[in-house]
Amino acid sequence: MPHIPVSIGLERRMALGKGGRNANAVLIVGGFGPTALTSDIETEGYTQMGVVGLHSRDMFIDGKLSVLSPVGKTPIHIGGSLSGGAQPDLNRLDIGPELQWRFPLPNANARLAVEWRERIAGGTFPPSGLAVTLAADF
Repeated sequence: MPHIPVSIGLERRMALGKGGRNANAVLIVGGFGPTALTSDIETEGYTQMGVVGLHSRDMFIDGKLSVLSPVGKTPIHIGGSLSGGAQPDLNRLDIGPELQWRFPLPNANARLAVEWRERIAGGTFPPSGLAVTLAADF
């Protein structure tokens, strides 16, 4: 069983457009990986949940699970992902292919992921489409 680190965070969210909200948030985040499933397949994932707002509280949860395989001895990995999220009156579940490029930074590991997220449940905006994510481990 892999060790799953958990962090607690406090955020200040600021609306950048219509539908946004200025509010404080508290959340708990956990994740793992990449973890080898076999000699050429690995998995990684995260989930976070929390509450936004002190007076008008809205709970939320989201997460992602990826199963990837390295392309030879390159830093490129290909595979698929399942991601989703929910908050009051809104939810979605997406599935699709993922291409990931991993690269080391001086004090952390980073990755650039390009995915097609096909919405298979829920009705939130945006519709199915391309997602590009830049992430780093801390």
